[in-house]
Amino acid sequence: MSTLTAEFRRLLALPSASDHTALAATCPDDPAALVRAALAAGTEDEPALRQLVEAALEKTNPTIRAGGIQAAALLGWSSLAAPLLLAAAVEEDEDLKRQIRIALRKCTSTT
Repeated sequence: MSTLTAEFRRLLALPSASDHTALAATCPDDPAALVRAALAAGTEDEPALRQLVEAALEKTNPTIRAGGIQAAALLGWSSLAAPLLLAAAVEEDEDLKRQIRIALRKCTSTT
């Protein structure tokens, strides 16, 4: 993060990416918290956030799985491709399967 961006965040008292990740970790059944963490994250793979996304993809609740899929698509990290492939193999909901395909394109894109 640039110095200017960090200063801007400080002046506005905006939560950091790690703050959002920590909040998502305390609310594993809140897909919106996970998506906010993904929106706040940078382009570098963050193990704590990746683990939260992977855990969401394995939940039985389709709303939480959808949040994990959306977070993966927003992040676009290549490390999420394998968990998305595993999720696609067992997903029964057609809408979520379509979302997984989109997320996979994002996570395997080289551009």
